[in-house]
Amino acid sequence: TYTDIQTLGANLAQEVDRHIEQLALPLGKLSFIGHSMGGIISRAALAHPLMRKHRAHLHTYCSLGSPHLGYIYTDNTFVDGGLWFLKKIKNS
Repeated sequence: TYTDIQTLGANLAQEVDRHIEQLALPLGKLSFIGHSMGGIISRAALAHPLMRKHRAHLHTYCSLGSPHLGYIYTDNTFVDGGLWFLKKIKNS
C-alpha cells in the first residue's frame, strides 16, 4: 500500500475485472463499500478505464469516513502552522 492512490485504484480495478471474468457468469449488481482510504481507493478504481464496461452494473458506492477533500489534521507542526495561518487569513 506504499504507492499513490491512482496505482492502488488501478490495482483494485484489475483485481475486480479479473474476478468478474473468472466467474464466467452474468454480472448482476456490483457494489463497493470502503472505509477511510478504502473509500478513496474504491473511487479511483471506479474511475479507471478498465471499469467502464462494468459501470452499468454498479449498484452501490458507499464511502464511510473517507477523506475525499483531504486530511486536515496532522502531527506535523509545520503543516499545523500553515493551516492556522490560512484560517486566520480567511477570518480576517
